[in-house]
Amino acid sequence: MPRWIRRDSRTIQILLWLLLLTGILLLVQPRLDEHLQERKQNALLTHWTDEHRASAAAEAAADPAEATDTAWREIDGTPVLGTVTVGKIGLREPLLKGADEASLSLGIGVVAEERLPGVGTNFVLAGHRSFTPGKHFSRLNELARGDEVTIQTASGTFTYIVERSFLVEPDDLSVLDAPPNVSELTLITCEPMRDPTHRLIVKALLVKETREEQTL
Repeated sequence: MPRWIRRDSRTIQILLWLLLLTGILLLVQPRLDEHLQERKQNALLTHWTDEHRASAAAEAAADPAEATDTAWREIDGTPVLGTVTVGKIGLREPLLKGADEASLSLGIGVVAEERLPGVGTNFVLAGHRSFTPGKHFSRLNELARGDEVTIQTASGTFTYIVERSFLVEPDDLSVLDAPPNVSELTLITCEPMRDPTHRLIVKALLVKETREEQTL
């Protein structure tokens, strides 16, 4: 076989391998990028749980967790409180204890773990801006005044109506506060979805509470 034919054959083989590797990279790159973005979101969202746990431990004269631990159910080793449903954005996700990486990968994290939904508290939830439509809080930015959010737990069903949404700096923890005589829901996610720099906050007020009958 002439030398120039062998040389052209090797060139073609190299080009084919390069095309194959390029194709693999194009397939893998979106998953790698999504993983990177989730890690960035984790860094922002887990900060809320850490800060709240520290402040709650410092100011708690009595241990409110004793009253709330019975509300949580262990499912495959994971503490689950219930579900959050938002019909407008096709959302239905489990409520998991804490806004840490493990919880946020599976569902929506309950930031202030000692608080339960209902009258007289600020029930705070945090979730990813997932790249999968309808998953986690990927479409939270679509919520507007008057939209309905439903929380279901073993204790009952709690209906909230959205009042407003706004952005805060990463170190602004004031949205975690629980003003007296205010029954509200706070939803937290990252903004923007890619390379987040702020947090998107949605505030909703409790309008209906249906308690489950407790049997002995």
